[in-house]
Amino acid sequence: MLKQYKFEKMSEEKKDEIVDLLKEGELMIYPTDTVAGIGGIYKKEICWKINLLKKRDGSKFLSAAFGTLKQITEYTNLDSKAYEILKKNLPGPFTFVVNLTEKGKEKLEVEQNTIGIRIIAGEISQIIRKLGHPIVTTSANISGEKVPTVVENLNWKLIEKIGVLIKWDYELSGKPSTIVDLSGNKNIILRDGGHVLKV
Repeated sequence: MLKQYKFEKMSEEKKDEIVDLLKEGELMIYPTDTVAGIGGIYKKEICWKINLLKKRDGSKFLSAAFGTLKQITEYTNLDSKAYEILKKNLPGPFTFVVNLTEKGKEKLEVEQNTIGIRIIAGEISQIIRKLGHPIVTTSANISGEKVPTVVENLNWKLIEKIGVLIKWDYELSGKPSTIVDLSGNKNIILRDGGHVLKV
């Protein structure tokens, strides 16, 4: 059964309810700094479910949203320069590609050595902190379709497959996150979403 929550001024009790549902394996649609997102607790089974819902290759890599910088360091291998860039730009409309530690790969149930990471401003990060584990973050649309910025434009085929809908009553920016690769010796912008990167 779908449970709906209002994004603004969400009570701690409601956040705890959402955490419990995510732990049970439910999927969630929620607002981000950019567009509507869909996710769930980050593990292999959830990634497959989301990719299949979006009609993409089930093995496609998905980004992870974390609650804090400290939590990110528990999964990734960051040098001091990369850490400072994250500190200056997160939370915010950026996805950073970073190197995973072996422990991080095990916790996330992935085999790849790198992953895209985000910290989403506001209530979502608070929910992730309560969860104690990152969530999947990807756009809430069927592959190839326009990405929604308002609740009314969400695809009903996605809504009927999720357990949590965090509703918002404003229009999201619609700009994609800027993707920056920090996994090598140089910072490489893989996708320019029109956001100013602080270095």
